[in-house]
Amino acid sequence: MGLFLKFVMTSAMEKKGKFIMLLFAILMSATLFIASLGVTDVMMNNYIESYTQVMENKEISIKSKDPSVGIQLDEVNLKGVQDIVPQLELKGIYRHDLDNSTVTVLGRNTQDIITKNINEKRALDHFHGATCIISQKVSQDLHLKVNDTLQLNVNHQDITVQVAGLFLNEGIFFGDTNEAFQMIVPYDFLAGQSNMPGMYNNIIATGTGPSTQASIDEFNSANENYVARTSFTDQQGMLNAIKEGRIICFALLAVVMLLSAVIISSSFRLIIAERMPVIGTFFSQGATKPNIINVLLLESILFGAIGGVLSFLAGSGITYGAAYFLSPHREYGIFKWPTIPIYYFVLAVLFGILLSVISSILPILQINKLSIKDVILGAAVENRAGNNTRKLLGSGFLVISLLLFLVQIDGIVSIQCILLIAGILLVLPNLIHVVTAKLYGILKDKVPVLALALNNIRTSKELLGNITLMLIAALSVITITSVGDSIRTVMTDGFNRNNFQIQITVPSEAGNITDTLMKNELNRSDIEQDTLQKLKVFGGQRNGTAFQIAGIDKDKYLSYDGYIDWTKPKNLNIYEEFKNAKVPSVIVSKSMAKALGIQAGDKLPLTVNQTEKELYVTGLVDMKMLYGGYVVLVDNDVLQQQFNYVGTNMINAKATGNDVKLRDDLRKQLSNYNVKVVTYEELERANIAENEKTIAAFSLFSLMALVIASFGVLNNTKISYLNSKKNIALLHAIGLSRQQKNRLLLFQSIFVVLWVMLLLIPCSYAMIFLTKDLLSLIGMLYDIRLNLIYVPLVLGFLLVLIVLSTLPVLLNGKRFSIINEMKYE
Repeated sequence: MGLFLKFVMTSAMEKKGKFIMLLFAILMSATLFIASLGVTDVMMNNYIESYTQVMENKEISIKSKDPSVGIQLDEVNLKGVQDIVPQLELKGIYRHDLDNSTVTVLGRNTQDIITKNINEKRALDHFHGATCIISQKVSQDLHLKVNDTLQLNVNHQDITVQVAGLFLNEGIFFGDTNEAFQMIVPYDFLAGQSNMPGMYNNIIATGTGPSTQASIDEFNSANENYVARTSFTDQQGMLNAIKEGRIICFALLAVVMLLSAVIISSSFRLIIAERMPVIGTFFSQGATKPNIINVLLLESILFGAIGGVLSFLAGSGITYGAAYFLSPHREYGIFKWPTIPIYYFVLAVLFGILLSVISSILPILQINKLSIKDVILGAAVENRAGNNTRKLLGSGFLVISLLLFLVQIDGIVSIQCILLIAGILLVLPNLIHVVTAKLYGILKDKVPVLALALNNIRTSKELLGNITLMLIAALSVITITSVGDSIRTVMTDGFNRNNFQIQITVPSEAGNITDTLMKNELNRSDIEQDTLQKLKVFGGQRNGTAFQIAGIDKDKYLSYDGYIDWTKPKNLNIYEEFKNAKVPSVIVSKSMAKALGIQAGDKLPLTVNQTEKELYVTGLVDMKMLYGGYVVLVDNDVLQQQFNYVGTNMINAKATGNDVKLRDDLRKQLSNYNVKVVTYEELERANIAENEKTIAAFSLFSLMALVIASFGVLNNTKISYLNSKKNIALLHAIGLSRQQKNRLLLFQSIFVVLWVMLLLIPCSYAMIFLTKDLLSLIGMLYDIRLNLIYVPLVLGFLLVLIVLSTLPVLLNGKRFSIINEMKYE
């Protein structure tokens, strides 16, 4: 085996081009695999950290069952919890530049404040009376410094505090923005201002039990007046969205893997063809076919392992880069390097080996079909005739895919599309053989060079491989870009199609003032009153499935929602039934209903504000990806009457005049309220900025597909030329000029693209339907459509690519020697 290993390494070094090509194909796929894992892990860790850091890694929150009554520490049984931090937590507003920032004011004792450096410790020396601590980020964003004073409104009471210190953007300050931030003030000061001496309203703690829930249950069983809950109740929905993003990455990765597999397979075919004399020597010395197969498999495993190691390094680099660019506080010089798990290395190596072995196994197993005597004598001839088994199998796939149009069950579209594409690829060589044979008979006496080019495509496995490779590459790029466009549309349409120009956000801490604002302050002539309505969106959970609950004003909601197709008679009938229902009712999205097994007419148990009620399901509507796709529409009056839920309200409306002027007027008019007033354009800009990184990721996959395909086409074009040199030499011997040879090679390249063009449209539609159906099976109802504008662009790129890949062959042809090519004939 040592001799064989030495032979493999020597051969790899002698044929550096193919060695690099194989490594590149494995490297790209395995790198994208590790990067998909790493980047989504970074996103999930960032999101989880935004919860855990703000709560200082204390997973349990303890509050009084009666919100109007505070917590007295000596009455709390601390069974099940430890490391408690009692605090008085109040919401307030900080007014600046005709705008408001929401402030969470935390009254804490000095011993409960965590410091990270000497400057923070020194700040506590001045932390008494009407003083506060804020983050460095808020200091920079709002132009505040130590000893500056802030005018706050807390519990409808104006208070003034002085900045005693600026802390790092970590811990409770991790999630600070200029619109909402945390502030620490001395407990005695805040308790005196709120008339709550010796009382607290929130205690954060860690658990002592084997799990957070076990600790919560233990505490709750020991306390009658106080209740413990998890501090991280709302994170599951976002984590599910990030996991869905990982699934999409893996789906796109599968396309890139297919390209890599084609390149690896074609490279191994060339390796075997070039080593046929060496294989003959091994046979003559007593080696068996299994020995040769084992050597080639060893080579495949070696390539895969090397590619896997390199991909781990490259994928880790991408993960580190993503951690830097996705860090929420990068601009302040604060970011945390991710920890790359060691199992990523194992996964990368295994992925590289499996990809290499699976892709090369068919060419390697072709050794079994060779005649040992012919190989030793150098007379082994590869059978290029059409494979009847493949033709029959492909034809069967096509027939079955057409018959499946008569079947209507979940997932059947995916099976149809897979069979259709597989059938086309299997029968393609036979189809080309039949068509080109007919055309060759017609054209051989009229335009012989053109006829020879057509005939070469029929007889060259490498040119047929180029057609397959370019078709897969074109399908990959078109699928990835179409998916990217569709997801971009989903991400923007869910917001852009909503009909409003002004939005006023009323946080729950402001109290139940939304209806009062709508009846009084917002009863203005520059607001279209029939569009004035409130919307609240918050998280819910049922049987482990996270979803969003959207509280709407049912009499006006259709004037706001332009995203869901309410013009469909079925959808409109469902909404009218919901609107006129005599019992508390909901409309459920189809994807959520599928996940929970809900039917129209069922009762949906809904838990809001620690109250569970069963609401009647009037119908199921395709809400696409509204609020992530899993959503329940419920009337705001039902939320108030059944659950006594106020929550955060977004008041939306259309303006009769200039929306910017209306925004400025409202900011002045509502300056005494803890509200936020923005225009549609401001929200749209923020939405676009938030989605740019996700959209860029799809461009990366498209670029990878194009790069891998480019190398593959270049490789196959070179292989085709090398394998056809003897035939070309024979044609030269009977009168073919160099100019005719060059035209022959160019025509071959152009005909390859023409065949791709004929097959691209039907295969593209099949790929789009396949992708859409597969995503829908996992509850991701993206409306993926084929963007036909990409078809001519991709074909143009492929034509330029294959012509450019032919140019080196034409240039090398200047050194072409008929005698050298024919000397053994």
